[in-house]
Amino acid sequence: ALTPIFLDDLYEISKNTALVLFFDVKDTSIFLDDWLWSLLEEDYGSLPFNSILVVAAREALRENSWMDYGDAISWYQLEPFSKDETRQYLSHRGITNPKVIETIIYLSGCLPILINTLLPKNTENPDRLVDPSSTAVKYFLDQVDDRRNREVALTVSLSRLFNREIIEILYQKESANELFEWLKSMPFVEEAPHGWSYHDVVRSQMMRQQYRLSPNASIDLHKKL
Repeated sequence: ALTPIFLDDLYEISKNTALVLFFDVKDTSIFLDDWLWSLLEEDYGSLPFNSILVVAAREALRENSWMDYGDAISWYQLEPFSKDETRQYLSHRGITNPKVIETIIYLSGCLPILINTLLPKNTENPDRLVDPSSTAVKYFLDQVDDRRNREVALTVSLSRLFNREIIEILYQKESANELFEWLKSMPFVEEAPHGWSYHDVVRSQMMRQQYRLSPNASIDLHKKL
């Protein structure tokens, strides 16, 4: 009901200027993917010709569904800042103490959301910075409702690479295949030449969280591996 009205408003705006619409979401597949498709298919009317859609999401748009628009789509993989970009950003935020900057770089892994979490009120004292790994893990796993799956994701982060046999070592053999298939589907997991691995920033934050919560248990898991 609201989309045709929304398009009418866009047409009024587009008479005077080009349009860029930004959609920043956690998961495109639940709702937004189909709605964007319906816009381009003109189910509710036409989009202004001088408009660009920008979608930032944890999950990519379903490529098979969007093949017809392949020539009109540019895909970008968003990565953490480089160390130089982080220093530049912190400088713009008024943080110039080299020790504070290097501590933020180490603790955040140059991930923008964690950099902002770490921005200190006292910009001269790096000891006042709190490890953001708990915040990071909540962010990485906020769509995982199953408590056991959350535990599996954290535990497997201790292994540089993982495969089905690694999960069998850590968990019961009869559940290893199910857990392995689930873990492969996570957005921070990528296929490597000799198995599967976590994104470096995700792995470092999860490992630090593990060691902070239970260092002895982490040592025992390393011995198993």
